[in-house]
Amino acid sequence: MDTFASRGAYRLGPLVALAAAALALTFAPAPARADGPPEGGGEGGGRVRFVAIGHIVLGTDTPKRWQPKDEGRHLFDALAPVLRSADIALGNVAGVFAEGGEEKRHADDATSFSFRMRPALVDRLVEAGLDVVQVANNHALDFGDAAFDESLGHLRAAGLDVIGLVGAVHRETVHGVRVAIVGFTQPYRDDFASHLDVERAGDVVAEVAKTADVVIACFHGGGEGPEALHTPDGKEYLATSKEYRGTVVQLARTLVDRGASLVVGFGAHHVRAMEWYRGRLIAYALGNGVTYGPFNLRHPNRLSAALDVTFGADGHIEDARIHPYMMRYPGYPVPDMRGWTWAHVRKLSREDFPASGTLVLDDGRLAAPTAAPAAGAASQVAGPQRAP
Repeated sequence: MDTFASRGAYRLGPLVALAAAALALTFAPAPARADGPPEGGGEGGGRVRFVAIGHIVLGTDTPKRWQPKDEGRHLFDALAPVLRSADIALGNVAGVFAEGGEEKRHADDATSFSFRMRPALVDRLVEAGLDVVQVANNHALDFGDAAFDESLGHLRAAGLDVIGLVGAVHRETVHGVRVAIVGFTQPYRDDFASHLDVERAGDVVAEVAKTADVVIACFHGGGEGPEALHTPDGKEYLATSKEYRGTVVQLARTLVDRGASLVVGFGAHHVRAMEWYRGRLIAYALGNGVTYGPFNLRHPNRLSAALDVTFGADGHIEDARIHPYMMRYPGYPVPDMRGWTWAHVRKLSREDFPASGTLVLDDGRLAAPTAAPAAGAASQVAGPQRAP
């Protein structure tokens, strides 16, 4: 992660909130069809709307204090209308909400940062509309085990559920549809659910899928930085520390094979490609959600996406779309009214997954290619179907 060149002003207000609300209304999921939901699946035959955003950092106190003005009450202004309108909303917390702990430098001290946020700022996540957070990632232990455990306590006390730990599954029934959400990361400590053993991660999803209609699998992994703009079908490493970050294409497709309805990735601080695999959607990275602090917010890191997916009762995707945002210094999103994020995802998806990359329509909806390639192994394109 690089420091940014200029900080700019932290100015939010009614115009941003109004634009965000208009964006949310313009790109709201399609209403339920008059002929009713698909047969099978959840007992209530309903629909579930899920929204995910990328990295969340609400300042830090080291090595320099980055504290948001007004207790960060306006950082989520652009995102809140979309998050609050979802049945379930999720994001990736990079760092800890803690007062204690001792800073643990990463392998590459020259280019790494540590994030410790004030515990009171957990309230901003709840107010924004988040329900679930991925907590296991490369910044979870920035201040050691005690600070991470303290952070878990603050998040849970605020009513947020956490994923990314061994055995941690968010479960709830929405409109009669049983939803389960699991998370994976690198094995930074023993109770982190690792995705480096792809088959074992697949076993976790398969077990969860036995008692769920919709399974959402999240992972923190893959490359970061300008070298990681594209998503390779192979091993990835951090360019700075050479840390192994998994084989995310093989991982994501295996999770779909084992029962995932949707796979959402975090890791890169820019939006990566998306693809359809066997009728399921895979988003390899959503970029930055709210990242107040010493972040490089130049292109492509300035582009941000909120992924909005509606599931039918049988677990199939009925509607999928991207809400586009632009990051402003020192790290808050505003609506991307020109659709640069859409163009970015459209280009990367076409280049990285020529046969299965998502089509991004002019209104942000995501559609699968109509021509299905021949079946193949889990780490190859295996016939993405047209989205139901």
